[in-house]
Amino acid sequence: MSLFFDARIPGNEPQTHALVIGIDDYLHLPGGSRYAAAPAVNPFTLGQLTSPGRSALAFANWVPQLTNRRARVGTVDLMLSPARQADQQDLPTTANLKAAFLRWSQRCSGNPDNVGIFYYCGHGFEDDVTILLPADFGDPGVGNLGDTMIDFTGSYVDNQRESKARTQLYLIDACRETPIDLLRLRARLTSLISTMQLRQPACNAPILQSANPGMKAHAVPGEISYFTQALLACLEKFGARGQNGGRWEVSTNSLAIAMQQYMRRIRVPEIGPLVCAVSGQSNFDTAIHALPG
Repeated sequence: MSLFFDARIPGNEPQTHALVIGIDDYLHLPGGSRYAAAPAVNPFTLGQLTSPGRSALAFANWVPQLTNRRARVGTVDLMLSPARQADQQDLPTTANLKAAFLRWSQRCSGNPDNVGIFYYCGHGFEDDVTILLPADFGDPGVGNLGDTMIDFTGSYVDNQRESKARTQLYLIDACRETPIDLLRLRARLTSLISTMQLRQPACNAPILQSANPGMKAHAVPGEISYFTQALLACLEKFGARGQNGGRWEVSTNSLAIAMQQYMRRIRVPEIGPLVCAVSGQSNFDTAIHALPG
């Protein structure tokens, strides 16, 4: 798969690597591009989305603007369904996501001072763990439905053990409801990465999510999601923590705090205040962006 952005920085230099995923077309759900030929046996009342592709593309376009003198932006991987880039070859199916995640994790491991950014926008569930749904969720040709459901929580823990990068940022823009059918199923879930070596976990790996457990994530149909709008606004301005050497910086901690405050201030009729749920492991703070002014 070709990279969306590649600064061609030598692999041993500290740099920032991003993997960005946005899924509008769920191939086997009602309205999906393969639904007529291979419909999901149980679609869990889910349908198609119109915001994730726009949201992921907006974020991927913005990432190269990150200014981090300690870890310049090296690469951005972008996976969209449907494909929007002329050179995009891989849809974010389960197999392709696992391969892309492994490439990203290995790229991040090139230097302990690297910064890894993982962004996902699409359908999701919550059942003791956060579950992300790839584009081929519900593929009737797969015997175990859980093989098309991604255990993000387990993948996060495994990647802390596998990756050498001490700073990682996970941005999850997905619903966290628990359907009754999911409680009945208790399917075995797939992980994005299998730990091959036991290393010290990354000490700064916050997770920012657009919903609390049991809640929906929200967006105006066909527009960038509220979470991603807030994310870009906080990276560009509102997440600044103060000056360092005369420059205002956004750090992992200040971004998380700003996102919580910004999302609370968004008022959506008949929905109420939105949230940014913060979790993960953060034993220290890392500057990820210096504002230009």
